[in-house]
Amino acid sequence: MGYRRKAKLITLKFADPEYIGFECVVKSLPVKQFLKLAALQDSEEVEAVEALLQMFTRALVRWNLEDDDGRPVPTTYDAVAELDFDFVMDLIDRWTAAMGGVDEDLGKGSTSGQSFPEVSIPTELLSPSPVS
Repeated sequence: MGYRRKAKLITLKFADPEYIGFECVVKSLPVKQFLKLAALQDSEEVEAVEALLQMFTRALVRWNLEDDDGRPVPTTYDAVAELDFDFVMDLIDRWTAAMGGVDEDLGKGSTSGQSFPEVSIPTELLSPSPVS
């Protein structure tokens, strides 16, 4: 009996007040697909954008997105392709960052603080000792 690893689920996090209440859960990708995703993000070709959308919708597990009439937006390619480009690309960017281990809030809470106090090191400790 072997070990079966389940797909990792990622809950996308948003600090932007525009996204308050929005929940989006996506699956992580295998390394080979992640590398393809990263390469596609650097392309501006229509085919690359379509491939990005397809990869994202295959990984999209659930969300609580509703249309203007309050109806749930399906997690299908056709439904995602009808959404605002900037919104979808933001989701894809956050998904990619989460898979790559980059925390969106990294460094945001830092006040830069006080640096570690300097200590004077005697130079004789830095020189190699003479060989006898």
